[in-house]
Amino acid sequence: MVSQIAVMLALAGVAFGDPGHWIVWTVVVSLVLGFAGATQAVTIEGWRITAAPPGKQSLMTAFSEAGYRVGTLAAGAGALIAADRYGWRVAYICMAALMTIGALSAILAPEPESDLIVQRDYPDLAATIIAPIKELVGRLGPWAVPVLLLIAGFRMPGYLSSAMSVPLFKSLHISDTDIATVTKMFGFWIALGGTFLASYIVRKVGLMTSLLIGTVAGSTSHLSLAWLAGTGQGNFLPFVVAVSVEGLAYSFAQVVLITYMSSLASTKFAASQYALMTSLCALPGSLLAGASGVVIVHTGFEDFFIGTSLIGIPVALLALSVWRNHRGLKALRL
Repeated sequence: MVSQIAVMLALAGVAFGDPGHWIVWTVVVSLVLGFAGATQAVTIEGWRITAAPPGKQSLMTAFSEAGYRVGTLAAGAGALIAADRYGWRVAYICMAALMTIGALSAILAPEPESDLIVQRDYPDLAATIIAPIKELVGRLGPWAVPVLLLIAGFRMPGYLSSAMSVPLFKSLHISDTDIATVTKMFGFWIALGGTFLASYIVRKVGLMTSLLIGTVAGSTSHLSLAWLAGTGQGNFLPFVVAVSVEGLAYSFAQVVLITYMSSLASTKFAASQYALMTSLCALPGSLLAGASGVVIVHTGFEDFFIGTSLIGIPVALLALSVWRNHRGLKALRL
């Protein structure tokens, strides 16, 4: 509730700011918005992990991702439409008002049993930060490094690919309207389908098998963008096919990864450990994505997306190794 109220106030602060005359105000409230939004996200994921049994985690993850995608659509296309018709101040106020849905959910949601006991084991900040890391590494034992490397590399090909997908579409002279319609509107339903497909597959074949499938599918899907790059300019149907394949694979892999990281987090440190793992997942790909444009200058789009697909091979081999040898996770079925 505290983080949600902070998000509402920060959004209202941006709405009533004037960056043209007082940029400091906009910067400060935007920083508050970033911290409050991150706090809310981590808290929600910690609640999801502790409030539901392991058998429900894949389904909980699917609904969480579905809500995220609906929110992204509202804050993306919805905010742009509101801003175009009524101005940015109204658009930001509308986004703040939409937060009341989440606030009402927080009021109605059941409190996890583990949170009913006050924890005072780690009174200082340093211990609070170190304890979750120490517990996770200690529990994973000798498999801590392979598992954490798998998390770090799982979405790295996707980050590289996503950074250059829109530049590819623009280079093929696909209009902004077509890009928005296919990637946002049509892509929303594709991603939603991939989200619930992943939940179903995890429950049918198990988490580690699904993780391997997600690794292979996510990286292989980049070949559809390489194929699009080789089709030439103005081909709308190949554009739709490529976006659909990549979007379905991405959403599938995303849900499987989130479920996997949720299974690794302990109940006691659920929010902290999940936040650390998601940061580890995003860091390598985010850093390398900045160099994507430089690489494309020398390779071209087609070879670049083939290369991002090939990066998935060592990640898939690592997933296979963890699957075969880390018995505790191999047997886990969600």
